[in-house]
Amino acid sequence: MIGWGTALVLMGTLLFPRTGVCGPGDHIRPNDSTVITPSLTSRFAYRSNVYRSEADPVYAGELYLQPKLEIAVDTPQLDWGLDGAWGARKFIFVGAPSDGVVIETSERLQNLDQFNEFNAGTGLVLFERSVVGLEISDRATLRNNAADADYAQAPFTSQTRNRASGALRISPGEALELKGGVTHTTDIFQTPTLDGLVRFNSRTIMGPTGDLRWNFFPRTSFVVSAVYEQVRWQDTVVSFEDDGEVGSLQNELALPNSDHLKIRSGFEGQLTKKLYIDVLLGAGQAIYDGSTSDVSKIDTNLNDGVSWKDGFLIASQIRYKPSEQSNVGLSYRKDFLDAFFTNVVKYDTVQLSGSFRWASVEPSLGYLLRTERYSGDLSRDDILNRFSGAVRLYAAQASSFELGMWWQERASSDVSVEYADVSGFLTYDFVY
Repeated sequence: MIGWGTALVLMGTLLFPRTGVCGPGDHIRPNDSTVITPSLTSRFAYRSNVYRSEADPVYAGELYLQPKLEIAVDTPQLDWGLDGAWGARKFIFVGAPSDGVVIETSERLQNLDQFNEFNAGTGLVLFERSVVGLEISDRATLRNNAADADYAQAPFTSQTRNRASGALRISPGEALELKGGVTHTTDIFQTPTLDGLVRFNSRTIMGPTGDLRWNFFPRTSFVVSAVYEQVRWQDTVVSFEDDGEVGSLQNELALPNSDHLKIRSGFEGQLTKKLYIDVLLGAGQAIYDGSTSDVSKIDTNLNDGVSWKDGFLIASQIRYKPSEQSNVGLSYRKDFLDAFFTNVVKYDTVQLSGSFRWASVEPSLGYLLRTERYSGDLSRDDILNRFSGAVRLYAAQASSFELGMWWQERASSDVSVEYADVSGFLTYDFVY
């Protein structure tokens, strides 16, 4: 444990440096091993469908502000990082409400405002260059997702997450690395109602992890990883007073407990100076125990999960840099996750991105295609398409502007969740 004297010396070194570099774009460098990076992002954005409603799209304009601070300490025996960001959204105009919604414009603007999003984390790596080392990390986030609930005081779903992990690393030689650890995640979900956000449910995800890495060529590794997770809900049955809110669910939503196991292996490496490839293949299963959800209705889908034969896993990407100022990337992922409103979601994601910088101008393009298959007490199939394009202008060493747009569409077997949304935005970034 670090004593108070050592802590005060470290704090004094960070806050009152005797030598170092300090200036916009150069970051704050109290000493040779410490870098402090404050930054600020501000953005104006126009949204064509702020409530993500297919039947009654409503446009809106927002101002977004995100200050961020990063601290990195790198020494021969200790690597420590700390970062934190806070996000605030203030809506300045909004379109007419959908039919039947009687809410004043000023109240609708206030309901859309969000001042509580954050993302903060820390990570510590001890004895990185020794045979035995230790890795510890923790990250807490709160994010809000727009919902088709223009009647609500808070028209979005909210997820608060804390994920902590620790691992012991053993390196018998320069080419071999073994890790064994444990992760613990807590999620709290809130959903919109007429009077504001209310607690929907919370879950705990915990279990051991194991990794093997063999560096058989310079900058190229063979990797094997395994993850086991127990998913436990605080309420395995969520009851609703109004049957109309959940349709055929008969006032009950079952969220049974489950156990997940995933095993992957493959390689990753910088094959050439310009080409990076990683390919991980594997299999997994998710076993749901429907008996943990004591529902009154008759439901045959509570045990829906993922079997070994259906649990094929792929995680792959390829990145190519034709020059120092340009890059192109293509990735594909096939996986499954526990869902917060039903048992499980199996998904496939393809993502393509590219950018090129010429002098102080950097255009970029991106495309994402994601298919989702939900099963359990609620079942549906979704397809998500997202296209984005932007041009960034580097005005100075520490400042840049970005003008861009994105288009996103969700198609689903459940028409109530379908929507299309278009956004145009202007962003200013400052990195000290």
